[in-house]
Amino acid sequence: MESKKFRTMWMFPRNIRRIEPWKLTQISSALEVCIGDVQSQDVQDELYKQLSELGVKRKENEDGSTNQGGFRTYLAQLACLGLFWRKDKKFYPTKAGKSVIAGKNPLKVLRCQLLRMQYPSVYGLGNNVRISPTLKIKPFQFLLRLLNEERLGYKLSCKDITVPVVFGHTDSDFELCVSKIIELRSNDNDLSSVITDPDLVRTPKRDHSDLLDGDKRDLELGIVDAFEIANTAVNYLRAALLIKPNEDEDKTFSLIEDSKLRKEIQPYLNEQKIYPLVSGDESRWQQFYGRYDSKRGVQNVGESEKLDGLAVMARNLFISAMEKDPYGVDIQNFVKGLAGNLGKPEQDIYSRIESIIPRQRTLERDVLIRASLSGGKEALTLEKGVTNILKNLGFKQSRHIGQLKSKKKRDGGFPDIYIYEDGMTVCGLGDTKATSSYSFGLTDKNKLQTYYKDCSEEIDNVHPCGFFLYVAGGFSRGTESVLSSLKDCTEKFGRPVSAVTVNALLDLNERREDGFLKIGDRELAHELSKVFETGDYFVSCSQIENELDLRG
Repeated sequence: MESKKFRTMWMFPRNIRRIEPWKLTQISSALEVCIGDVQSQDVQDELYKQLSELGVKRKENEDGSTNQGGFRTYLAQLACLGLFWRKDKKFYPTKAGKSVIAGKNPLKVLRCQLLRMQYPSVYGLGNNVRISPTLKIKPFQFLLRLLNEERLGYKLSCKDITVPVVFGHTDSDFELCVSKIIELRSNDNDLSSVITDPDLVRTPKRDHSDLLDGDKRDLELGIVDAFEIANTAVNYLRAALLIKPNEDEDKTFSLIEDSKLRKEIQPYLNEQKIYPLVSGDESRWQQFYGRYDSKRGVQNVGESEKLDGLAVMARNLFISAMEKDPYGVDIQNFVKGLAGNLGKPEQDIYSRIESIIPRQRTLERDVLIRASLSGGKEALTLEKGVTNILKNLGFKQSRHIGQLKSKKKRDGGFPDIYIYEDGMTVCGLGDTKATSSYSFGLTDKNKLQTYYKDCSEEIDNVHPCGFFLYVAGGFSRGTESVLSSLKDCTEKFGRPVSAVTVNALLDLNERREDGFLKIGDRELAHELSKVFETGDYFVSCSQIENELDLRG
């Protein structure tokens, strides 16, 4: 029976559970160095520590030394994304891998690689994977088609995605998967109602068909396995910022609707051909998969390039600092601090991170957009990042106050941000929402009417609060509905309440950095304060600029 020889379900690596693009940059570069000659024990120890914090665990030999075979396992899994290829038991980065390691738009690379991923593949040939040659499909393209299906409500849950994991062998199975998902939903999302054949979920390593209760056992374990694979697929799509969580009971996800995103990924969606994999041609096939923006991916392997462990370590620490505090990292202070910790000249550290500095804007934007769509999982990152953006926009005295406790022992806490710049006659307060569909819930409206109403006096007893600002990844319903909610919020707060998307603030900040706003920082803050006192809804940077022009 074929299912005993091969897996007929999809499979993705799960050892590295977080594949956010800049995490991939850190992991890939550190692994590449660690399987080579690091030369410095201190650097090697720091890289091992970084990898551990990124979820990459090392195996130790009996003498306590690192077993490099463990790291090679992770590299083999990164090969599933087309970032590495293998020859003579050695791993080399593909062109996609080199771009990721260099920090050259790793988000775009990840999207490309996911949408080019297919079965058959080199990864699928692995002894612990062994995907059936009958599978001829690009799994993530298939999922995007399902997410764009009206009959499914343009949304999928992890349980929904379990269906194509099991039944999606070729593109011709699309209608089967749609009908199975509809059937699943009509049966209270009970996966056992649609997955009834144990052969569908058996694998070479999990086959108990020779036991009396083998069918029941394999079916139960197989359904759990399939669901975990579906969950991994969701994590991959979220890391690539291709989907966003919905606020519903079924915990569904929908495509991120963005014209720039659609334009970026459409060429990859147009590549529908399944490339055959011929035995003995695995290296060439893998390099072609990782070709990224080249027409061909084949590389000549010459003498191994000497890798700079200190550079990788310093760049990874710099990336981590920006991820923890987006738009708040001072390069000079970072270099000075790391140089002091390592006992190295500052120039040595700066030269090691110099190549990643031009990518800082892209990295920080990616981090903040991801946080704004995280459904609350990265709320603190969003709070800090928006505070820093407001500082960059001229509100230099702004502070992140969301973690403070009231000294007056009143009920409730503080909103996320205190907004102010010297010379302003009023201050402002702000709350961030890590969601694509914020809807001004009753709880938040009550906060405005109760403990948010006068809490600014504990932060600033000189300048009265003149406005409240909601900042979110996106807002539910249309403009008129948002404006109606803002009017209600304004009545409860007693002062204007406005709303702005994270994208609008990011775009405005980039316009400022690029010199398009012909206004000084302090003056910009004063004018923006007046804009935020309008009680309006700003979905784009152009709306804010138009309002500034009207006031200019």
